[in-house]
Amino acid sequence: MLSRRWLLIPVALLALAPGCGDGSDAASRGAKLARTDSAGIQILTPRSPVWDSGSGWRVPPDPVAVIGATDAAEGDPTQELYNVWSAYRREDGSLVIGNGGTFNVRLFDRRGKFIREFGRRGGGPGEFQDVNSVFAWRGDSIGVFDGVALRTTLYDASGRFGRVVSMPGARRPLELFDVLSDSRMVAILPEMEAYTTPGPRPRRQDGAVTVGFIGEKQDTIGRIYVQMVGLGEEHRDYFPPYGSIAVCGDEYVEYRTDRYEMRAHDFSGTLLRIIRPAIEPEPFTAELFEQWKRDYMKDMTGSSEGGGRMQPALVEKNRRMLAGALQPSVIPPINWLTCDRDGNAWVREYPPRGVRSPEVRYSVFTTAGEWLGRVNMPYNTSIIEIGSDYILAKDRDADGAELVKVYALEK
Repeated sequence: MLSRRWLLIPVALLALAPGCGDGSDAASRGAKLARTDSAGIQILTPRSPVWDSGSGWRVPPDPVAVIGATDAAEGDPTQELYNVWSAYRREDGSLVIGNGGTFNVRLFDRRGKFIREFGRRGGGPGEFQDVNSVFAWRGDSIGVFDGVALRTTLYDASGRFGRVVSMPGARRPLELFDVLSDSRMVAILPEMEAYTTPGPRPRRQDGAVTVGFIGEKQDTIGRIYVQMVGLGEEHRDYFPPYGSIAVCGDEYVEYRTDRYEMRAHDFSGTLLRIIRPAIEPEPFTAELFEQWKRDYMKDMTGSSEGGGRMQPALVEKNRRMLAGALQPSVIPPINWLTCDRDGNAWVREYPPRGVRSPEVRYSVFTTAGEWLGRVNMPYNTSIIEIGSDYILAKDRDADGAELVKVYALEK
């Protein structure tokens, strides 16, 4: 599940699966992970990767399936994707994609061939005001969460309408993160006071972690730091820290981008453990900062000098703001996080979003605290879902059209 504002990291007490590392030298692996205890809370410090150089997992650069406006599918409206925030692969390999731009859900087979679509814009049964999340519901049924209408619509496996379930007491901007195995929904509700309280200084925005069954009132089980608001145009820090949660199994984790730390909680809100990898942040050099500004402008306008589809006044405004941008001393330790279905955390570390590179580096951790090693993904891909042998990711073609790609994950 890919969320438009929140990013995922998993936590589950899972043993490391055979084949993930060398597995033959327990003493060596123990030396790579330090364990301490503070007031009954376990603190885990991974020191070095389990995988030896040249071993580990690999993602081949060429996808095994592509959904979107490729040359072969040009002119086919069923292949045109826009505002895809969520998708997942089913047991038979078929794909469920929430296409927010057309307010519907599309089904594709494992090779990317269109099967059918359902839903449309509106407020009636089977209609959406937004398609925030699609998810598997109690087996092979399909759930669609509408964050504007604050309700969930349930369908059978073929996309046949079932029923609509409202969320009593909910208010926007509620953001669904995941649906647990017992059918409870996990969400974040950012506080709005930070937006509505006037003041000349930036203000901290926190959020409530909520959990509850679909159709029932959500219970607050914790609070996390979300971001700073009220920064204004004069604020020159392009890398302010933000925080979020991630869900996997029977736990959730809170994290912030300005520190390499993951704090695991159960769904009563109790803190269980803290994972603090011994990874030093990389310096944000002047050369890298200038490259980031050029690439940022290119991402915004299609040209490092500005222009493209952006209005000239907005181009000039962005250029002025970038000219006064503050150079960070280090690259933010955590840039992006997601998880695989086996309970391993994939931490996107480098480069920072906006700096172009042929590949993006992910560090992979078990929730027992072991640092398995690093896996590279093609640049500009946003991971949606990671299975045992595949990765589902969002990308764009040279014209900016959205694509959903399936990559093999070799272990």
